[in-house]
Amino acid sequence: AIGHGGMRRGNGNRCGGARCSNRGRCRGRRGSSSGRRATRQRRIHIRLHNPLIGAGTGDFADIHASLRRLHWLMAILIALSYIAIEQRDLFERGTPGRFAMVQTHFWLGIGIFILVWVRVQQRLKYGAPRITPALPSWQKGLSYLFHIALYAFLIVMPILGFLTANFDGKVIYIPFTEIAIPAIVGENKGLAEQFEGWHHDIGEAFYWVFGFHIVAALYHHFIRKDDTLIRMR
Repeated sequence: AIGHGGMRRGNGNRCGGARCSNRGRCRGRRGSSSGRRATRQRRIHIRLHNPLIGAGTGDFADIHASLRRLHWLMAILIALSYIAIEQRDLFERGTPGRFAMVQTHFWLGIGIFILVWVRVQQRLKYGAPRITPALPSWQKGLSYLFHIALYAFLIVMPILGFLTANFDGKVIYIPFTEIAIPAIVGENKGLAEQFEGWHHDIGEAFYWVFGFHIVAALYHHFIRKDDTLIRMR
């Protein structure tokens, strides 16, 4: 076979051999080829071991930042939703202040309901960032069940709240307008009381879930010393 510059490969004149006049270039080519292979292998390793990176997705850091912003946005909306409904008694019934608190609670719930579907879509598409060092199997299973319960809560609670308002004859207005969202069910005080009870009881129970979430984050950071809390900064 003929090598570069008409040099015949084989015997002493083989490419890169002792008598090859371009030994430096040949070694450079072999080195660059090995470097390209190593780079491709590293990229494959990153895709396999970082579930946030899928086929056709962008930069890992951008995806992670998007998930992180969504996490904290939803956390803020949930906290404000609880504050709005728990502090409504600061205002007497029938006053503009109480009306504003209740309407704020309604719309925060609607916002959470919309965002949770965005989060579910991202979770299904990208998965969750891996924790380093990896969790033992029992902790992975517990985390999986916790997140299912959390997503179910974020979906069910706004639905219960919206139906409670409809059954109770309460009107939900588009903010800063007098345009009302049409009710999807007719007024029924009995069902309103039942749905409100479910909405209240589940909301109370999830104080414990949110508390567990905070305690778990602190456990990961201070006891287990993994990157769970650090990656959410």
